[in-house]
Amino acid sequence: MCIRDSPEGNASVNVRALNAGPAYVEQLRIEARGDITQIQATATLDAAIDAGLPERHPITCRLESRIAPTEQQLFLERFEGHVGAFPYALEKPASAAYADGTAVILAPELRIADGRISLEARHTDDHVSAALRFDAIPLALTRLVADPSVVGRLDGTVTLSGTPQTPEMRMQLDIADARLDIETAEGFEPLAAHIDVVLALGMLDLSARADMEDTLAFTATGQVPVEWRLQPWYMALPDDGPLTGAAALEVAFMPITQALGMIEHHVDARLTGDFQLSGTVQAPEASGEAHIRDGRYEN
Repeated sequence: MCIRDSPEGNASVNVRALNAGPAYVEQLRIEARGDITQIQATATLDAAIDAGLPERHPITCRLESRIAPTEQQLFLERFEGHVGAFPYALEKPASAAYADGTAVILAPELRIADGRISLEARHTDDHVSAALRFDAIPLALTRLVADPSVVGRLDGTVTLSGTPQTPEMRMQLDIADARLDIETAEGFEPLAAHIDVVLALGMLDLSARADMEDTLAFTATGQVPVEWRLQPWYMALPDDGPLTGAAALEVAFMPITQALGMIEHHVDARLTGDFQLSGTVQAPEASGEAHIRDGRYEN
């Protein structure tokens, strides 16, 4: 690492050949110039992800920003590059500012392949609000860390409201056209799933459903007590907090074994199950029944 600065207000940082877990940084260069009123900063990154898979995936980033320290403002004017084969870029400049006890973050639109992510957040001493939205995010991003990977798309929203002491979070996720990215899964029915999460008033409420025509049907609901606040940050599960939940499942084995490439082993059966969760965080209890019917195996 080499760091240089000068009285004129210029600075640069260079990093080469750095291993950081599954990431390998070939080169990172940061440059800044300016004075106390305004600083122009740029950064370039060339790296790779090595998750123990046959292929390493390159990561590149080019960033240009403007910082106004006296006005407590940051403007991100350029942010683009590639993650593996997927390009990303800011469609519009993003900004962050703090004034009169209010912090505001605006990130109108970040494009990832054919998907979009946007963020807007505001924080004061007595109020907090945020909205994160993502549309058509490719599930094929999983190929960076998994083999086989998954294809499909992810849509969703995450919102935050309330006060720093009593916040409320809501999340909705939708997965569509999901399937394993392998040849044997080409004729496999795609998976569709929906997840709702609400964290408010000391309780986390969860509901989920997933459906794969003639292959999988799954529903689940549950409640978990959570003590949570933003300022000062605190999150914990009370030991004596009650747990409730229920899940129902139906699975057909034959399509799944074929999609996993088990061509020589023909396993055909249907599994159904109903399960319940009760007790407390410290002493959870699970109960239920599962049944297999119409089972048959051929080799």
